[in-house]
Amino acid sequence: MIVDNFGSMPDRIAFDRAHDAFLATSEASLARYCDASGVRWIVFDNPVYDIPEAAAVTGRDPARFVSLRPNGEAERVTRLAQATCWWRAYFYGGAARREQGIFGRRLTRFRLVYSDPEPSWRGNPTLRGPALEIWERTVILSRGDGEGSRGSTVAR
Repeated sequence: MIVDNFGSMPDRIAFDRAHDAFLATSEASLARYCDASGVRWIVFDNPVYDIPEAAAVTGRDPARFVSLRPNGEAERVTRLAQATCWWRAYFYGGAARREQGIFGRRLTRFRLVYSDPEPSWRGNPTLRGPALEIWERTVILSRGDGEGSRGSTVAR
């Protein structure tokens, strides 16, 4: 899923829903969105600078997530921003973060398939990660014997 307003989104509602999905703090909610929309791949860039935009698009106050200085650098990152699946995937690699409580669970419905070796073009060294990451939606497929096996979703 690449969210842009130049053609990949068929209408404003789809555009808003995609931004809303990016702000999900529940991995199950993000997975449901992907499944319902036929999304297999999510391309994440640095959430520090794009979470505020996603919040504004969905009618939320961007400062509830990240406060930016006039020069565009992050002044304050909230726990709400850090609880999003986007943040947890990008900065924590989907790993469990016990200090985040229920929002620190390991991501199990998505897997990292690519992390760009080039650093993000913006951000200070503390809040800089790869230029982009690609995550794949994964599901548990039934083998018919009551046991599950890890597999990829089928692209629609």
